[in-house]
Amino acid sequence: FILLAIPALAFLLMSNSGGISGARSGSPGDGGASCASCHTGGNFNASLQITSNIPQEGYDLDTDYTIVINTSSTSSTHGFQLTAENSSDTKIGTFTAGSGSRVINSGTAVTHSTPSSSGNWSMTWRSPSTDLGAVTFYSAVNAANANGSTSGDQTVLANTTFASLSISEAQKIDFAMYPNPATDILNIELPEI
Repeated sequence: FILLAIPALAFLLMSNSGGISGARSGSPGDGGASCASCHTGGNFNASLQITSNIPQEGYDLDTDYTIVINTSSTSSTHGFQLTAENSSDTKIGTFTAGSGSRVINSGTAVTHSTPSSSGNWSMTWRSPSTDLGAVTFYSAVNAANANGSTSGDQTVLANTTFASLSISEAQKIDFAMYPNPATDILNIELPEI
């Protein structure tokens, strides 16, 4: 019996060194669930920052942006999960995995494919093709002690928000400018209200 129980117990205690599918980013759309539901008890002075090349003014529709996770900790083994949601807690946009990561949950989240010693990952997020409002990126990073179980690990959470640059059809103004090219005078013709 003991010989049969040892492999079963080892399987139950194994961490997800290749990342975990499901909702574990700590986002509202994930019900707040994160790696902290299993990985606890450690302290590696971990901190997490999410950065992007999305302009401060906001993201443009149907455009690729780079999302970067930077972790600082004394651990030599890290894992993560990242997702993007709007203010209604709905997943928006799609991800393309970068080195050391893989796409999960039908493209709406990314996780590590192998543990990282640096805790830094870069991936691509494609913004939605219609205006779904501001986007918030949520991430959970696990700084692990690499003992193969979930004990003695530290999970940290972070999020960052970017506005949408899109203009709704109702806000667009139809106008005409002439002559083109202009030298001294430029006429702008607006629609009648």
